[in-house]
Amino acid sequence: MQDSGYTPHEVVDILAAEDHRAYIAYKGSQAVGFCSCFITFGMDGTQLEIDMLGVIPEHRGRGVATAMVEQALMDAQAEGIGQARALVRMSNSASQGVFRRLGFQPNSGQGAECSDRPTDVQMLVYDLNDTPPPGGETLQEGWQVERHAQGHGAEIWRMYDERGRRLAEAETQQVQTLSYAGFWLETLWADTPAALRAMTDMVVHEAARRGLDEVGYLAPQPGGTHGDIGAGCIELWADWIRVGWYQIWKKRLDFTT
Repeated sequence: MQDSGYTPHEVVDILAAEDHRAYIAYKGSQAVGFCSCFITFGMDGTQLEIDMLGVIPEHRGRGVATAMVEQALMDAQAEGIGQARALVRMSNSASQGVFRRLGFQPNSGQGAECSDRPTDVQMLVYDLNDTPPPGGETLQEGWQVERHAQGHGAEIWRMYDERGRRLAEAETQQVQTLSYAGFWLETLWADTPAALRAMTDMVVHEAARRGLDEVGYLAPQPGGTHGDIGAGCIELWADWIRVGWYQIWKKRLDFTT
């Protein structure tokens, strides 16, 4: 697979995991499309993540991608999964069209409900294969961090000062995709830049300790209303790769018959 650094045997092992789903579209004996999904279990409930979607060029525009995603949604609904999510690059109008036809809406930002004015998000990645974890101690004297496992790789991180005042909070989701193993920073809030730096450093160090490849965060544009931290602090995000601009597309799955 062009987008994966894993060997074919490793890909098979990943797809065999209980939380992964894969769909292949055929014309006769030829594979013409592929869709990879997996399930996450976060604060928003159980969610189908549509991770990879592709169709070979000569078969595009024939509804192949739509059919694969539609089948994935039907299977997720049958399993009682509450919603589906896809991250789509702003320039990828073809995938945007697929999700729009299937009833997805561009989301107004991480942790927020769908709205008519979606927020573009910038994907930031800390690549642990190329960049070691930050050096130095950023957790100030008297500060402490509590981690609360939510199950299935989801965790809530809370940072407090010596008086018990909350300084920062984050939600992470550990994932294994066909491209990498990593942490997703689903939500990120901090009272001060120092607390923000300490929290992100701790998440990166924990990812390194677990042998993960990267940490990713979808930073909203400045001026958002949902409390997440944007990408404007140049010093904080200096070691993070700016991958590009995306939109989060979501669809709630209906269980009524």
